[in-house]
Amino acid sequence: MKAAAWLFAFLSLMPGAAGAERAWIEAGRGVEAWDGRTEVYLGLTATEIAGYAHASQWADEIQVSFELPRPELHGPWLVEYVAFYLSGGGTHRVMVRTTGSLGAEPGAAQAAGGEFTPLYSAWPPEGWTYVSLRTDPPCPTHLTGDEGDVITIGTDLLPGDAIGMAAAEAGIRGWGLYDGSWMDDSAGRQIMPAVRIGISDLGTSQANEATWGSIKDLFK
Repeated sequence: MKAAAWLFAFLSLMPGAAGAERAWIEAGRGVEAWDGRTEVYLGLTATEIAGYAHASQWADEIQVSFELPRPELHGPWLVEYVAFYLSGGGTHRVMVRTTGSLGAEPGAAQAAGGEFTPLYSAWPPEGWTYVSLRTDPPCPTHLTGDEGDVITIGTDLLPGDAIGMAAAEAGIRGWGLYDGSWMDDSAGRQIMPAVRIGISDLGTSQANEATWGSIKDLFK
């Protein structure tokens, strides 16, 4: 590539570049492995992201649709928390949106799962920002689903934010709301925002067996 052409391609990816189109910056980086908060997690199974995007050039809101797997204990699944590989400041909202199927774009806002501030103000963040979606006990507000259901969850991006980008994965779809339209980044660019969810199987088989075993031990 000639020097002039290379310089143009580089500038088109830089935040604030004149006339820059929607773009992300390719810069591989290792990230923390799963932290073991739940037995099952979805999203970014690898331990490396592909790069990052500035809010001003990427989206006003990012969403990730997760198709729930088969629960071993027959479910339903409880979404306990969502994690974002995100830097920035200010108050963000966890946004849950309706989605009929994995390939359908995010629909109406269904609920806000809580407010949070990213743990790291500048890129790159040193770790994930975890946001709990469960209150217990009891659980007046929770997000559940069965096998094959699609959970669509994300957050709004504020000026100065930077969100990690990961390679697209099967059973997951990444979206960006840019200039009033939803962009299917998993299908188009083969990437998705670095967002994970931790889920727990609410089926009772295992819990019942453990409880009965504990009771019998008391009378030995």
